Parts: sequence; structure tokens; C-alpha cells
Amino acid sequence: MDHQAIAQLLGNYGEFVGAIAVFVTLFYLAVQVRQNTGQLKLDSFERSQLRHIELISYVLQDSETFNVFKRGLASYSSLQSDQQALFHTHLMRCLQLHGYNLQLMQAGALTSEEVALQRRNFARVFKCEGAEEWWRTLEWEPDSSEAIKALRDDILADCEAFALYQSLPFLQGASSKSF
Repeated sequence: MDHQAIAQLLGNYGEFVGAIAVFVTLFYLAVQVRQNTGQLKLDSFERSQLRHIELISYVLQDSETFNVFKRGLASYSSLQSDQQALFHTHLMRCLQLHGYNLQLMQAGALTSEEVALQRRNFARVFKCEGAEEWWRTLEWEPDSSEAIKALRDDILADCEAFALYQSLPFLQGASSKSF
């Protein structure tokens, strides 16, 4: 065998080994992308859950905040202006978190089932008389009104949800009939 034939043979082997290396590299990268995607979904779910827990913790942080929330569920107008601001802030944070969850779902980071679990909790709040009264008192700027209304409508579309104070014993007495 002459030098040119050996070089040709080595070149062919090199191309074969290179093709296998490219295939192995692509397979490795595909596995890594899948693992990273799974981790991103898990991180997004965890962040969403933590934000939801923070919302609940906000209400339960002290007895005054809890009582404002409890009374607000029954009657928004019964609250003083500073208490209305607290109640308003909480409901707006619920809407904001639901919007965040919908964006994560559209991006494929949350499943519709995961979003539905939190939507149910938000629906239980928004179906209370005080939250409905709160909504009626608001005036929105035209450019933000449609987006906020769409979030609220999406939350209230959960037909199986019932008012929060109907399911939690420590909120019993929060209905407007008891005030």
C-alpha cells in the first residue's frame, strides 16, 4: 500500500469516527436540553407555588391583616380606606399571579392542571361578596382594563369553586349575612 492509499484509508476512518462523534454529541446535547427543560419547568412550578404561599402568608401574617381580609371577603365597603388598600393589594396580587401562571402555561413551563389548582383558590376569593363589591368600585384605565377583566373572568370561569368562607372553618362568619 502506498502513502496515498493509507492517507485515503485514514481519511475515510476519520470521517466515519467524526460522524459517530457528531451523532454522540447531538444525542448528549438532546439529553441535556431535555434535562434542562425539565428543571426549568420544575423551577417555574416551584416559583409559582412559592408566590402563592406568599400570598396566603401575607393574609395570615398577623391578626389585623387576617381580620381585614376576612371582613373584606364579606363587605369591601365595611372596611376603612387603609384596610381597603390592603384588601385591594391582595386581590391585585392574586390577579397578577394568575396572569404570571397563564404566561408560564403558554410557554410550556406549567401544565393546565397546575394552573387550574391555583385558579380554584383565586376563584374562591373572587366569588365572595366583598371581592365582587371591590370589583364594582374600581375604574380602570382603558389600556389595562381589558387585560385585568380577562384575568378576573378566567378566574371566575371555574364554575365548581365556591366562596372561600364556605370551605374554611376559620372564615365562617365572613359572609355578609353575619355582619
